[in-house]
Amino acid sequence: MAGCATAPQSRPEQTSLPTLEKGWGRIYIGGGSLCSGMCVKLWSEGQVGPVFINGQRVWTFAKNEHTAIDLLPGIYQVYWVPNKPDKVFSQKSAITISAGSNRYFATDSETRIGAHFGLIGALASDNTMNAVINEKQNLDVESKLVSYLKFNKQETSGQPNQKLPAALKPPAGMSLDASQIKCVELGFKPATEAYGQCVLQLSK
Repeated sequence: MAGCATAPQSRPEQTSLPTLEKGWGRIYIGGGSLCSGMCVKLWSEGQVGPVFINGQRVWTFAKNEHTAIDLLPGIYQVYWVPNKPDKVFSQKSAITISAGSNRYFATDSETRIGAHFGLIGALASDNTMNAVINEKQNLDVESKLVSYLKFNKQETSGQPNQKLPAALKPPAGMSLDASQIKCVELGFKPATEAYGQCVLQLSK
C-alpha cells in the first residue's frame, strides 16, 4: 500500500568477532525502542538512523541488529539521528571507555519532558522526542551482530574534508543561527572548516 512505512533490508549476521586487543575497550550498540507510555522497538526507515562517535558516522542501526566497536580508553561523545528527524532532538551522551571493558547501549527514542532555555532551547522547542543513547545491562536477546569497527578517534568532525551526509540535510535556506545549531547537533565542531562548510550548505 502506498505511503506505508517500510523496514530497512535485513543484513547478514556476523558470526565471529576479533579478540579485544589489550589496552582497548569494546562497546555494543543495538537498535532501541520508542518509549511513550509503552515501549515499541524502532523498526521503520524513518525511525532508524546513523550513529555518531565524536562526530564520525560509525553505523546505521536497525531493529534486532547490533554492532561492536573497539575504542581506546577515553571519553567519547555518542549520539544518533533518525533518518526522518522531524520534531526529534538528538541528545549527545559522554561515554567513558576503560581498557578491557565491555558495555552495551541502545538507540532509544523518548518523549521529551521539560524545556531547554537559551537560543538552542528556542529553536528546539518544537521537538517532542529525544533520540538518546541508553546504557543497558546486556544486548537484546533477539538482536544479531551485523558489523564490527575498530574506531580511529582521530577521524572526527574536525577533519576539513568531511561532508554533511545527504540523508541528514534539512531543507535549504535555514537561517544562519538555525544552521549553526543544526551543524552542532550533527556533530560538527565549531571553529573548524568542516563546521563552516556545514553552515554554508544549510544556509544556502
